[in-house]
Amino acid sequence: MPIVAYNYSAKNHDRMYGIIKFSIRVGIIVSVISIALYECFAGSIMRIFIPDPETVLLGTGFLRIRCLATPLMFMSFFTVYVFQGFGEGNKSLFLGVMRWVVFNIPMLFLLNHIIGMYGVVWSQVCADILTVMLSFYVYRRYTMNQPA
Repeated sequence: MPIVAYNYSAKNHDRMYGIIKFSIRVGIIVSVISIALYECFAGSIMRIFIPDPETVLLGTGFLRIRCLATPLMFMSFFTVYVFQGFGEGNKSLFLGVMRWVVFNIPMLFLLNHIIGMYGVVWSQVCADILTVMLSFYVYRRYTMNQPA
């Protein structure tokens, strides 16, 4: 965020957008690696904390679902930080509130009601899909209205 903010203030938009693209690439790569590691070692990670086989089995399933939200969470937080770097605190706040109040909390109740305890885990993935779609829409609209 500080590098984006500095380049935005300096009106060095080419460098700023280059940093944004580079950051997205690195974030997605790290997210995909994280997903792979969690998928491979979910059981081992769970056994570090709890030795009970039934709990490990449930926790492993939860962890494998939950890690799917990693790239989505990265993109959600990234767009919030980018708008902060642009000096657009209102857009940043809007996206943060939408993520929790409008998408995540209702999704927790809805998916818990529909599919039970696994719904609570899937709610993060679903809420972040919606948040990322909204974030891209807001970002696209914002960048289309900016001078080159």
